[in-house]
Amino acid sequence: MRPWHIVVVVLVFLLFFGIPKLPELARAIGRSLRIFKAETKDLMSDDVQSKADAKSTSELNKGVKSEQTEKSSLTGEVLDAERDKR
Repeated sequence: MRPWHIVVVVLVFLLFFGIPKLPELARAIGRSLRIFKAETKDLMSDDVQSKADAKSTSELNKGVKSEQTEKSSLTGEVLDAERDKR
């Protein structure tokens, strides 16, 4: 944006809102930007948290699978021992 573009935008604001409304308008824009930044930050932290949760879930699934494998092998050993007794 060139400097004369900024001048034109300021003049348009002056025509539409008048000089007394400019501080109020600037405050409203500032509040909106702060809210937008806060929400963006919250979304980023939610994304990081969901990635951490997914990693934890993956680790839990690996643990469950290893426990199931161990259980299956122990069950097989018990069945083999029962067959050997007969």
